[in-house]
Amino acid sequence: MKSRVVAVLAGTVLAVGLAGGAAAQIRLDRPAGGGGGGLGGGGGAPQQQTNVIERISPEAAVRVLQSAGFKGGQMLNLDGGLKAVKMEVNGTPVVVGLVDCKQDGCSSYLFLTNFGKQQVNADFLNRFNSNNRFARLYTNDDGAVVLQLDGQLYGGVGPGNFAVSGAIFGNALKTLLSN
Repeated sequence: MKSRVVAVLAGTVLAVGLAGGAAAQIRLDRPAGGGGGGLGGGGGAPQQQTNVIERISPEAAVRVLQSAGFKGGQMLNLDGGLKAVKMEVNGTPVVVGLVDCKQDGCSSYLFLTNFGKQQVNADFLNRFNSNNRFARLYTNDDGAVVLQLDGQLYGGVGPGNFAVSGAIFGNALKTLLSN
């Protein structure tokens, strides 16, 4: 997926999904903290998955994310092979954008939270990003600070992979807001 497409997609999803929400009230202009931490483990050869998914429907995405602690699940109507769901994690609005959607589901996804325009500098963003893997904090073209995590189901992944991505995003969000 090209980064320009992701940027346009992220802007569209954020504008539609979080307009006027509580996310604009969250302040990030304070010192960034640590967080992150490794996943540990490892070792051994990868196990063959017998039950894999390559696409997920918005409805299935909501069910999976609710099991991972997300609340809500308002479907958003968008054009161009994109679907989105507005949810909440720990009281913070999150838009889950589903990309490359066809009749049998969507093969890629984005978790996004828009904090609106903030007085943060590159050091703040870099400190957060260097301490947290997978989710990235950045300033978009409009000056809004965005937390984003991307994922793909191409080639098939275990059914729990999508829920784990949601949990990782929720943890990054919690780390960001706890500092």
